[in-house]
Amino acid sequence: MSFLTPWVAAAIGAVVIPSLILLYFLKLRRRQEMVPSTLLWKRATQDLQVNAPFQRLRKNLLLLLQLLILLLAILALARPVMESQIGQEDSVIILLDRSASMRTKEEGGRDRITVAKSEAKALARTFNRSGSSWLRFFGAPAKTRIMVIAFAERASVVCPFTTNIDEVVSLIDGIQSTDGRTNIREALDLAEAYLTQTTVEQTPGTSQAASTVVLLSDGAIPGGPDVVLRSGAVRFVNGLFNATDNVGITSMRFERSYEEPTRLTVLAQVENFGDKAVEADVSLLVDGALKDVEHVSLGAAKSGADSPADPSQTGDGGSEPPATAEGEAKSEESGQSAAGARRPSGAALVFELTSLEGALLEARIARSDALEVDNRAWAVVPAPKRLRALLVSQPDDKNLGYEFLRRALAQLPLEYDEMSPAAYEAASDDELQKDGRCIYDTVIFDKHSTKRLPRGAYLFIGCAPEIDGVSIESVDDSAQRLIWWDDTHPVLRHVELAYVVAWNVAKVVLPDTARLLIEGRDGAILSRLVDEGRHMLILSFAVENSNWWTKPSFPVFPYNAIQFLTGAGVSDEDEPARPGDALRIPLPAGVTAAKLQLPDRSEREIVADDQGVARFAATRDVGVYSVEAGDGAPDKYAVNLFDARESDIRPRLPSFEGVDVQAGDAMRTSTPELWRWFVGAALLFVFFEWYVYNRRVLI
Repeated sequence: MSFLTPWVAAAIGAVVIPSLILLYFLKLRRRQEMVPSTLLWKRATQDLQVNAPFQRLRKNLLLLLQLLILLLAILALARPVMESQIGQEDSVIILLDRSASMRTKEEGGRDRITVAKSEAKALARTFNRSGSSWLRFFGAPAKTRIMVIAFAERASVVCPFTTNIDEVVSLIDGIQSTDGRTNIREALDLAEAYLTQTTVEQTPGTSQAASTVVLLSDGAIPGGPDVVLRSGAVRFVNGLFNATDNVGITSMRFERSYEEPTRLTVLAQVENFGDKAVEADVSLLVDGALKDVEHVSLGAAKSGADSPADPSQTGDGGSEPPATAEGEAKSEESGQSAAGARRPSGAALVFELTSLEGALLEARIARSDALEVDNRAWAVVPAPKRLRALLVSQPDDKNLGYEFLRRALAQLPLEYDEMSPAAYEAASDDELQKDGRCIYDTVIFDKHSTKRLPRGAYLFIGCAPEIDGVSIESVDDSAQRLIWWDDTHPVLRHVELAYVVAWNVAKVVLPDTARLLIEGRDGAILSRLVDEGRHMLILSFAVENSNWWTKPSFPVFPYNAIQFLTGAGVSDEDEPARPGDALRIPLPAGVTAAKLQLPDRSEREIVADDQGVARFAATRDVGVYSVEAGDGAPDKYAVNLFDARESDIRPRLPSFEGVDVQAGDAMRTSTPELWRWFVGAALLFVFFEWYVYNRRVLI
């Protein structure tokens, strides 16, 4: 046993104990009275024996009790600790999850982040509780270094390695939860880097195995083949959470009628992740006013090998190619094995709105559950407008592609212009763009590759943009069929491609950020790419180099493509804005700074770059972010959770490749403090002293 603060206790004892003894030496001033006899005053005469203090002290039980009480209190102030035989780690890294699911309310009203922080602080206090070497009876000096890493969509070092436990506890108290998704990959990378560093710093008597990583989370963690921790296992602290009841909105989008732009269809997906069937009302609000209410009945969520991996990873509802590496990677990223998958009970809701211009839509579940953050979702509907398109093609009788595209565009409800490739390249900037953005809603390039691409939407047919990461490697003149296509994607909806044959197909090299929509024998046939404010679809063969133009589905393709590229048809299509995503906010010409209002009503200043675009990445909370710039109405941006993994709040053991996860209770006290026992003993002696004193007074 040793003491943490022996000198503080010694200083207090040196003052208090002599003072108590001195009180018993003080002679009281008494008033003289004549009494018939001193028989009944025998006890009182004992106080007059001031000339024999040592004899009186030996017989005074109150003094002994009071000295014992003071001694116990002083020992408690010295903070005694008993060191166990459990060896302390050389370094401990605490990974604390602060994602959206950690805002779940547990029994007693505390949210999970509060419970996890309490556990982290209790864990930190178990280390380095060794006393002064002057009063140490046994045990080696403590030397555990502790680091704290908090993570959601991003990871950050809250506390670097330190042996100062009070500093660790204070910094843990300052951790705040977010509405972000869980991404442990970056947290493990940080832990790996710091553990590797500590290995280099170790002395010959230590080893890397002495380092420990402790994970405090509810287990809603995605994994993957690139999640690796080579420096040891992760100790997962389980048994902290119990709540499972949650119903959430996992997707929301709208479709505007092409023929009737003021007619809007709103689609929302509501899912029950709890263990019991529930009923709830889902309301749709337009600019804060209630427009419609739908009642849903949802069954209990089920577990089983036949469950889908994670609906939040399927993008806009499309199926991935069944036998490709990309499909396998997405399955691994779901963070759940087939046997441990969870299938929630869901319902798709459809709301029809008419005579709607621009508006802010909000879907709201009228039900209280353990996680409130996914009970609301928002979508910003832009005002409808008549679209303008530009066809860049060579008007030539021999160019059949031009004729096919011209006829298809003529059937669509839009205005379109035509330019030859030479005219497009020779046009002035004022003819093609305004404030750095293309004046046309969509530009269609027919067999003309170009690098003149201001911010905007582009469809490349038989060609490719001349930008970094994109190039045409070769052209295959043999005929080939299409192998796979995502017929659930908005671009290919109602587009039949089963009997389409193409030749002179270019092999286009694309960056990893491109999304595959049609796959051919040698790779991508149709891809979607977003690059620096440019939204592009790239088709690797010309229309006339196929039999597609003979099929009834061909006119549907440019119709869908223009809708998709301009956002006239579907909102929040592939990648809805989620917490942690950066908002791209174009500012009016001449405006260099503006105020951004966050969902909690606080404001931040945003500054435009040289292209007139401001970016804001601190989207920690779901809700509506609004910008007032210029004289017009505020621009609004919706940020939603839309993550089935975060909405599935059931506690579970995380499982992912590359990391050994060991479940167990938190590491408990290696040097427990004993001051509470000393305080308890002192209180018992106080009651006993009070009893003895009152007994003597009554005699």
